[in-house]
Amino acid sequence: MRAWPVFVSIGLMMLVSCKRQDEGTDVAPANERTATTAQSHAEFAAAFVSAVNADDEEKLRALIHSRCLARITEDNEDFYNEVLLQALVNEIPKDYEIDATPIGENDSLPFGEVFDYPIRPTHNLQIRYAVSPDVGASIVQQLALENDRWAIVIPCPSAEALVTMRESKALVENRKARAKELIRELNDPLLSEVKELLEQERTIEAYQRYSEATGETLATAADVLALIDMEEDN
Repeated sequence: MRAWPVFVSIGLMMLVSCKRQDEGTDVAPANERTATTAQSHAEFAAAFVSAVNADDEEKLRALIHSRCLARITEDNEDFYNEVLLQALVNEIPKDYEIDATPIGENDSLPFGEVFDYPIRPTHNLQIRYAVSPDVGASIVQQLALENDRWAIVIPCPSAEALVTMRESKALVENRKARAKELIRELNDPLLSEVKELLEQERTIEAYQRYSEATGETLATAADVLALIDMEEDN
């Protein structure tokens, strides 16, 4: 799929509802945090990239920390599956780069006030890659060691956060439905014009041309042209 000319930051945050099994956030034991025999970050990245590029949900699931998997219930499984699917839509080239940054024991965690961490992550792992000559993407994972291998740590939202995420998902679905309606109404010469701009990777110009011709917002133009681009790739 052709990428949009912006820097995209893709974070695999497994946003699922949780059933608390204990109070507070566990910290990986010291021997786990400092083990010299542990799997390297590069080895974890290779396994992650392999799972994503193979569109293999089970392999990706196997990379998640067991304490996080234990928090998943029938009530929140739909969100868990959705996040897995969102991760699997990515295509990561072989020449990706990684950067592992330690998380201090006193450092604040993302969304720590509204999310419960089954285990405290010890590192942020960023996987960076190019999707075109002038477009980059990055996937950031929070990791902790488990049995000498790195595992993805999933922060679990409160019930209120879960409601908010479901509402956001509904809004996204409504935007997609609206975009599909507009595509059915789109004819030449405008259709050919925006397709040509997309083919030339002049995406912003395509947004602007569609918006000017239809009176729709640039955000709606982006939704419409993203679907057109996907159809062209398929």
